[in-house]
Amino acid sequence: MIEESHVFVLDLSVLFDLEHGDLHAKCFQLPYRFVMPKLMYDQELADFGGPELLELGLAIESPNDEETELARALRAQHKSLSLPDAYALAMADLRNWTLLSGDRVMRQLSDDPHGVLWVIDRMEEMRVASKSELKDALDRIANHPKCRLPKDEIDMRVVRYSE
Repeated sequence: MIEESHVFVLDLSVLFDLEHGDLHAKCFQLPYRFVMPKLMYDQELADFGGPELLELGLAIESPNDEETELARALRAQHKSLSLPDAYALAMADLRNWTLLSGDRVMRQLSDDPHGVLWVIDRMEEMRVASKSELKDALDRIANHPKCRLPKDEIDMRVVRYSE
């Protein structure tokens, strides 16, 4: 059984980066549980690769009343947050799970967020992917037009994976 401290609320930004690097399947080989709010899945993934992600291990969670209340309050206070993102934040906060997000606002509102580079580091550490696979993945992620990862962090890892 996976400990509660090993449950991660997966935001679309991280998922898309993993997909751009062709690492989304390897992510689910890590010894963690990855969850997503039902609203986020229904609105963003159900018709766009969602079933494959469920087969890989993505879990869908429905918010309870307290999480719904917090999500609505977060959305009211931070207009740039989508309602699905607010649910992800509320679930991570109230369930003491870790948020995986690349979204600036979500990261600012979360206690201890991680991003795609943290996930990639875990893949290296746990040997879920080879250094060559990780280097190629980072090259694909960095060359994607919507990449917003820090270039110096990418470069540092590319050098490490090239050794």
